[in-house]
Amino acid sequence: MPHARIRHLFRHGTLPQFAVFEASARLQNFTRAAEELHLAQPTVSIQIKKPTETMGVPLFEPIGKQIYPTESGRQRYAHRKAMCGTPAAWETCRSEPRDKRAR
Repeated sequence: MPHARIRHLFRHGTLPQFAVFEASARLQNFTRAAEELHLAQPTVSIQIKKPTETMGVPLFEPIGKQIYPTESGRQRYAHRKAMCGTPAAWETCRSEPRDKRAR
């Protein structure tokens, strides 16, 4: 997937979707991600399903009870982390002007 398409999706995704994606990728489990974020597990699944449908490629591959990011999922995770670092910094990053982020 071209990097421009991934950047486009990051700009148009929601902050809760990014938080759910980050927790799911880090914990490799939707249920644990839901517990950490104080959400219901179906909510986490829906928040992962939306960008998956938008991108047209799966972000995670389930193997047993764990989930593993696909290549697209790893790219998305790395790109988001490079853009803004930790989930706690995402709101700040989101509100900064684009030219300041590019530095």
